[in-house]
Amino acid sequence: MMKSLGFFIFLGAILSAIGGLWATYKQDSEKASTTGEKLGLRKWLARHPATLGLLGALLCAVGSLWTVFKQENEKATEKTLSAVKEAQAATEKAMFERELRNQADKQTEAQIKLREKSEEIAESQALLRSRSDEIARLNKEIAEGQRALRIKSDEIASLNKETIQAITGGESFCYVRTDELLEPTPNLNVEHVGKYALSDVYIKLLDEESADELLKSGKSMGDTLGQSSIHKYLGNITPLQKLFFGKAPRANSQTHRYSIYVYAKNGVWHQWLRMKRVNGIWRTATRVTGSNSARIVFEFIDIDYPRNNKGEVEW
Repeated sequence: MMKSLGFFIFLGAILSAIGGLWATYKQDSEKASTTGEKLGLRKWLARHPATLGLLGALLCAVGSLWTVFKQENEKATEKTLSAVKEAQAATEKAMFERELRNQADKQTEAQIKLREKSEEIAESQALLRSRSDEIARLNKEIAEGQRALRIKSDEIASLNKETIQAITGGESFCYVRTDELLEPTPNLNVEHVGKYALSDVYIKLLDEESADELLKSGKSMGDTLGQSSIHKYLGNITPLQKLFFGKAPRANSQTHRYSIYVYAKNGVWHQWLRMKRVNGIWRTATRVTGSNSARIVFEFIDIDYPRNNKGEVEW
């Protein structure tokens, strides 16, 4: 404020000096015009040498004033620029802080959304685990149900098989044998083997030695089979049951060779029964096969039954 006041006082002094010089010049010009003299600026300055010094001082003052004005203007400009820079910096700082707040708000919002998504994912995972556990439980129940169903199916199949076997006889069979080792003409019995009862049992016994004698005597095959065969229907035979079939053909013979066919609901069997008296005791060898197979289902040979040179039984 003091600098501005001094500037205006100094400026007033300069203007006063200029005004005084102008008044002097004007008076001299008026006087010269009355005398008809032509007064130029150069003559006027020559008449007033002090005016030239005053004019120089005035110019110096004007220069000084201009310098002061320029300095003040530069200072004001610098101050204005500094204020502008400070304002710009403050504005930039405010904008930066606002941007930081916006970024922080966005980050906070993103974190909130992230937490919400994380919670949703956690809920989805928990639901998925729950459903997976439920599916696993259902699969386990289904597997247990299927296993129980298979067990029941196996039980039903087993019962069906058991029922069929009980009706038909399954793998059971029967064969002809003798328990009378000392009788000259032993009894022949039918013995059941297996778990299930046999139905509609029919036995055909062929005396091979009688058949050989009849054929040698000239009998026809039909007459031979009719005279050397025994046919007997026994009906049903239960497990462990033993039935009387009849006396052995050809009484008092030392050797018996029988070819026996056994018919039942569950199949047909072919039996070879060989009997020889050894030291007054009947020794037997028997073999039973299925009619549709060469598989031997039963075989028994007394240890003392005679064998050939190869140690084999001659069936």
